[in-house]
Amino acid sequence: MRYLFWACLRAEWVQMRHYWLNTLSALAFALMLFLMLYFGVRAFGAPQADYAALVIGYYAFMLTNVGFQRVAAFLLTESQTGTLEQLALSPFGLVMATLAHMVSYLLSVALFGAVGLLATMAITGVWLPFDLPAFGVMTLLLVGQAYALGLAMGGLALRFKRIGDLMQVVSMALVVFLLAPAEGVGNLAPLGPAWRLLQQWVQAGALPDATALGIEVARTATLLLVGALVYRRCERWARQLGLLGRYA
Repeated sequence: MRYLFWACLRAEWVQMRHYWLNTLSALAFALMLFLMLYFGVRAFGAPQADYAALVIGYYAFMLTNVGFQRVAAFLLTESQTGTLEQLALSPFGLVMATLAHMVSYLLSVALFGAVGLLATMAITGVWLPFDLPAFGVMTLLLVGQAYALGLAMGGLALRFKRIGDLMQVVSMALVVFLLAPAEGVGNLAPLGPAWRLLQQWVQAGALPDATALGIEVARTATLLLVGALVYRRCERWARQLGLLGRYA
């Protein structure tokens, strides 16, 4: 398994280095979008205290949105290039190959996310308390829940192929999940509680209490399990219909 992981990690690095202009353009796009939000908030005269919420909120949205879309995009790309069946017939299987790709991509996103976060803090002049263990735990919870949704969408992509509009709908739903209030349904929706824990970390400079953190870890594990089950069910469905290696 470690050979598969290192191969995926090396492939990710080779693509980023080979298509360096595209890599830099993606980072520049994320920073320009943040600048639009930042100067818009300043134009309305928002207090300086709101800038910390803007920085961490934008970071959370970009991480979850990119992580969510990457899984389905990976499966659709492999399907279009005709290599999906090769992955399914490999000794590792399609699920393990997808997971290895997700982990390697997570490391690359974490690297560029850290660069982007430092850049946004430098722009706003708001330096968040950077406790590396707390930062890593909060980031893993957010990205894990986004990957769970991505796994489910990836399974639907295997079966229905063209789900671009549905991807846009779910991308907008991510914003609703992040901004949903803590009471009622908002406390049960994915992403929102993890983001609120991240906000607490920013305000307190340390991890939240063990009970709240344990509940969120259990929620993330449950969502990943449900996402994996949906993915496997859709994969078997696509195999039965002969759609696994065909793009329609």
